[in-house]
Amino acid sequence: MKKNKIHDFNFFGVFLQGVFTLLLLIFAVISIINHSMFPYFEIFMGIDLMIMAYNNKKIFQKEKLTLYYLIFGIIVLIVGIIGVF
Repeated sequence: MKKNKIHDFNFFGVFLQGVFTLLLLIFAVISIINHSMFPYFEIFMGIDLMIMAYNNKKIFQKEKLTLYYLIFGIIVLIVGIIGVF
């Protein structure tokens, strides 16, 4: 039988990705109603993309997509933080 690739610590990363994706969806709806919440949506999207990069590296071993997720996540996070202030 083949063992599952997701170990306890990797499961925590997948769980965090699910939580931040749910928060991302909630803040997407809120920022449609209230446009001043859009920077917080960007912050959650940046964090979610960086968690996706981590999961991509640890679980799926896809180097190229990991780099794209990480770069795009950092850019979106910086833009979101600048938008808050």
